[in-house]
Amino acid sequence: MGIFRKIFAAIVIIGFQVLGGMLGGPLGSFLGNKIGAALGVAIGSLVGAVVARGLDRLLFGPTGSKQESAKYTVRISEPTRWVAAGRARLGGAAIFGEYDYAGNFWQVVIHGDSIMTDTIQYYLDDMPVTLDGSGNVTTNDFCLTTKGDVYAGSGTRVPYIQIKTTTYSETNPTPPAIAMLAAAFPTKWTSDHKLVGTTYSVVKCKAVKDEWRNNIYRWRGPFGMGEPGVSIVADWSNVYDPRDVTQTLGDRSTYKPSRNAALIWAWWRTHPYGRRKSESSINWTKVAEQANICDQTVTGISGTHTRYTCDVSAADDRERSDVEEEILRAFDAQIMFDSTGKAWPRAGYYYAPTVTLHRNRDIMAMETMETQTGESDTQGVIVRYTDPASNWSVQPSAPWVNDDHYIPGQPMEYLTVDVPTISDHNQAMRIAKAIGKRMQSLRKVGPTTGLRGLKLMSERIVDLSYDNVFSGDYEIIAPVEMDNSGLVCRFVGVPVDSNRWTLLEGEESSKPANASSMVETDLTQVEDVVAFFNGDKIKITYTPSAYGARPMFEYRETSSTDDADWVAMTLVEDDAIGTAWSGPIFLNLSYDIRYRNVSPGGRTTSWIDPVLTLSTGLGNFSSEPSPASAVSLVSWGSIINLNTPPIPRAAFYEWSVWASDGTTLKRTITTSSPTAAYTLPQAIADGVARSYKVSVVGINNIGAGTASAQTTITKPALAVPTSIAATDGALSTTITYTPNGAASGNVLFYSDTAGFNPKTEGRVVSFGNTGTYKIDNMLAATYFFKMAAIDGWTTDPDFLNLSDQYDFTITTGGGGTGGDGGGWNGGNYWEVPE
Repeated sequence: MGIFRKIFAAIVIIGFQVLGGMLGGPLGSFLGNKIGAALGVAIGSLVGAVVARGLDRLLFGPTGSKQESAKYTVRISEPTRWVAAGRARLGGAAIFGEYDYAGNFWQVVIHGDSIMTDTIQYYLDDMPVTLDGSGNVTTNDFCLTTKGDVYAGSGTRVPYIQIKTTTYSETNPTPPAIAMLAAAFPTKWTSDHKLVGTTYSVVKCKAVKDEWRNNIYRWRGPFGMGEPGVSIVADWSNVYDPRDVTQTLGDRSTYKPSRNAALIWAWWRTHPYGRRKSESSINWTKVAEQANICDQTVTGISGTHTRYTCDVSAADDRERSDVEEEILRAFDAQIMFDSTGKAWPRAGYYYAPTVTLHRNRDIMAMETMETQTGESDTQGVIVRYTDPASNWSVQPSAPWVNDDHYIPGQPMEYLTVDVPTISDHNQAMRIAKAIGKRMQSLRKVGPTTGLRGLKLMSERIVDLSYDNVFSGDYEIIAPVEMDNSGLVCRFVGVPVDSNRWTLLEGEESSKPANASSMVETDLTQVEDVVAFFNGDKIKITYTPSAYGARPMFEYRETSSTDDADWVAMTLVEDDAIGTAWSGPIFLNLSYDIRYRNVSPGGRTTSWIDPVLTLSTGLGNFSSEPSPASAVSLVSWGSIINLNTPPIPRAAFYEWSVWASDGTTLKRTITTSSPTAAYTLPQAIADGVARSYKVSVVGINNIGAGTASAQTTITKPALAVPTSIAATDGALSTTITYTPNGAASGNVLFYSDTAGFNPKTEGRVVSFGNTGTYKIDNMLAATYFFKMAAIDGWTTDPDFLNLSDQYDFTITTGGGGTGGDGGGWNGGNYWEVPE
């Protein structure tokens, strides 16, 4: 029976047309174009050395997690584990998630069981982010301003996400512990939690005020609470390179990272989680030869490229041979064996054949097949590869068009092949051409030879001298088979030339434009904005967004340079037009207006630049305002509220706030009414004090009237709480006191150094006024503390009445906070609500 009929008979006996390209070798490609396409031969026949794997493979195809799934972070009871080599994006398994005592949310994510040799890019959800030297994420979308808005380029950037990653080494399988996690959870994450043989990250989502929470907890992380999921693009694993004289086979501490496809194949072939072959089973001389081919430089339409790279992420639920197939596809390789049985991969690369088979001398029989132009069900090939520019998602390459079957004016059908181990578009198109020339060949041959055919066991290209049609170089696309007698060999071949693995002019197309998974990156600015005065307010009209985005409008006096002075405007929307309104505005002032768009998911455009500016008038009076009367203090909490009797003919009131010396002007405040407010943020910017002098003057179109005399306002510091005491303890202390009834709370300064300066040393905590306060999880030490009652104006120790120094002792310690720090100036300060 001829080889074609044998193959067809085998398929009929199985009674199943294979749809996934699982037949390997010629079982699909040699059945002719229509049958071959129906069988999905593209993938299986990429490497002729891969044979059918059994009925379960034929019926159900490969099983297990696809390589693309590696980038996702999941939280399930038995998550998939990953090993990787080359450059890959790994999410991983979220194995721990918990809030600490300060309200920070922590998660631990195991990325995989491979060594991370270099970090290329962090991702949160599907967004690339930037980290500073402390691991804080500084990308705008994960930072807020001091007002709790999503940071958009202006104001103070406050990071809310911090990432720390650790990995093991070839000499020590235990990755270094991340200290900040153990400090936050001294009893839950102990020295017994080693995570041996893994690379993992700790992600800290910092505590945030409830009213700001939706601006930072708005992501799609594994715990479903709005936290982001973390993944890393990195170079993974060290592999043996026989060309490097500094590396010693068997001594993994000398191995180095690589993306070379031949070296990645050898790594997987010998990896304990891979094919588990011994290193001695590899022909390293041949691997070095093929590695040199992979490292060659080729030129494409967008510059130069390495001929063959390979980036692989392998799940523990994948068939190990399936993973090997995907690695081989990256460089269109076949596995060969030398005379001693050692394996090596022959890359897709033309070489002059060393074996020639002659019709009269060597070829005992020949079966051939020819296809005419237009008879193929497919006219080209598309390779689905991993595109780094699409957040490391699998994307289709541009189609390689087979001119042997292309008919102008007719619709094109393409054979689609998955090769996720490729991450370069030019390489994907070269592999597409190699597949197309093999699968869609116009000629196929099936020679039957004598024992001379055994020389082809380790060859990929053979020179045939048969007749005027079937002669020349042929690629062997199926293993050379010997019949039962041991005297006759058979193989399958298709024509090949020196350009099989090279893209000629016109064969490479530009990479398709792929949509990012972050669809909101195309968020546009607010449209059709018009601003004008309407009575004593600013009115803005705009066109509402068709896709749910809402604008944010803010205004402030043009003279201000303080971001804290921006005031939000109120939105009123209907289907046709949107409006925004300011609060009351003042005459003879210039106002700046800024705006941006905010998506339903919380993403924002940048603030409009330059800002809009509007100016009001001074009125139309015939004389200047009357002299101003004295200023009165209405109240002083976290805001100083002032008033004065109305000033006749005043278009607006200009208030001056002076230092207690009466000569140093701290701030000018303009209002349209005889009342003013001096806020704590303004006072902090100007330099907080407990005594000021204030005055006011009326102004109109004629000019300024006579200012009032300066009025002194004072807010003395509160008296110290009485009966202060503290208990010693193993892990914590409880501080008791008799509250000052006029206080809004208390502040505690403590250090492990006697006589410390609370302004520059130790830690600071403010709390309520209940009579007791407890500090948990402290390090073992003797601590010294001072206490003061606070009134809502300041916690600066220079403006408080401090108690005497007291002390307490922590005997055992809980691995939490100590007494070190930069004091009030150093920012070691937090509030504890009660």
